[in-house]
Amino acid sequence: IPKSNSPLAIIGDTSLISRAPFEHVIAGVGDLLAKTVAVKDWQLAARIRGEYYDEYAATFGLMSARIVEEGYKIISKGKEPGIRLVVKALGNSGIAMAIAGNTRPASGSEHLISHYLDYMAHEQKNFIPSRHGFQVGLASVLCCYLQGGKWKNILKILTAIKHPITTSELGFDREILLEAMINAH
Repeated sequence: IPKSNSPLAIIGDTSLISRAPFEHVIAGVGDLLAKTVAVKDWQLAARIRGEYYDEYAATFGLMSARIVEEGYKIISKGKEPGIRLVVKALGNSGIAMAIAGNTRPASGSEHLISHYLDYMAHEQKNFIPSRHGFQVGLASVLCCYLQGGKWKNILKILTAIKHPITTSELGFDREILLEAMINAH
């Protein structure tokens, strides 16, 4: 079983975080909703390639997404109670990775697409990448659709919190996203 060094404590000053630009919180929600995609990808890798899979760690990953799925209306207000939910969900995601000893319960195909977009921006210099969580949020909708999951639910939540949901809102063309989806693996 893989091992990782876990923190002794996680401190998140929600009164301080509440004063940060709200787009950072919105990006965090995009990243957290991705956990449903990541866990499905992990299950597929376990089934097809025999990769190590930990149900307990996966449950923590899914719980991270569930916290924002159930609390997005509170989060969308931009006040401390909503910020507290996002910090709690991010902490759960970190616990999931610590249990698994890897990033599988938190990062899957949606993250690979985001990282490939960053790579393309660096290599081609024809666009500026958006915030990581914005890219991951959009990619989560697409990947969840391809997995046959509840992508409309992710899209509804992202729309409700005013998360960018189109490539034009993220500042690049659809062809760039398509190239990332084809090559991100």
